Amino acid sequence: MATDGDVGSFGIVRYYFSDEPDQFSLDVNTGWVTLSGSLDYELMRRYTLTVLARDGGGEETTGRLRVNVLDVNDNSPIFQKEAYMGSLRENEHTTQQVARVRSFIRVSCSGLNAWLAAFD
Repeated sequence: MATDGDVGSFGIVRYYFSDEPDQFSLDVNTGWVTLSGSLDYELMRRYTLTVLARDGGGEETTGRLRVNVLDVNDNSPIFQKEAYMGSLRENEHTTQQVARVRSFIRVSCSGLNAWLAAFD
């Protein structure tokens, strides 16, 4: 929050972005920056916002806000097949394999989608 030693209208500070980012909004009176759009780590890992603080007399200063986006697991596993089938003989007493299921997790590498991990 910026402060101004002037009194009256010259001491009132308003806040503005130097450019209008789509994902963030700025309260002109308080300077609070809030998230107004979704963030995606794979698309943009860091935002640098420039905030202008301007008083009623037209004097201004700038400050930078760096927002680091943290990655989260936002991809669900996907099965290799839509359905699996298996058979067992009745009255069988030993442990037998019924079916082998396989799933993958879709991840992004440098903005390109790729299949990475396989689970049996």
